[in-house]
Amino acid sequence: SKVIPKAEMAEEDGVGRLNMGGLIKIKVTDITSAREELFDLYERDTVGVLKRRIESRGMGLAVDQRLAFAGRILNDDEHTLAEDGVVGMCRIILSMRRREAPATD
Repeated sequence: SKVIPKAEMAEEDGVGRLNMGGLIKIKVTDITSAREELFDLYERDTVGVLKRRIESRGMGLAVDQRLAFAGRILNDDEHTLAEDGVVGMCRIILSMRRREAPATD
């Protein structure tokens, strides 16, 4: 079975309900293609969760994604969106890391 990182796990709020933080809508813009997509996420979702959701919509492999918000790169996949200051209706910029072609002799 898959191990879920602690940052992605829901917590009980003391009365038996799961608390995932507030639901937020995020706009992701791919700067290469100008494609824009809206994502419904929870404040407690991690940057890694967002990258996997972006990948699931065919916008590039999660390992190659570079996400920027408020002038800085979101490079810690374990940080929650809230920890990085991402709130509802924010725009996150997506760029893809270029992979170098294998050297040929």
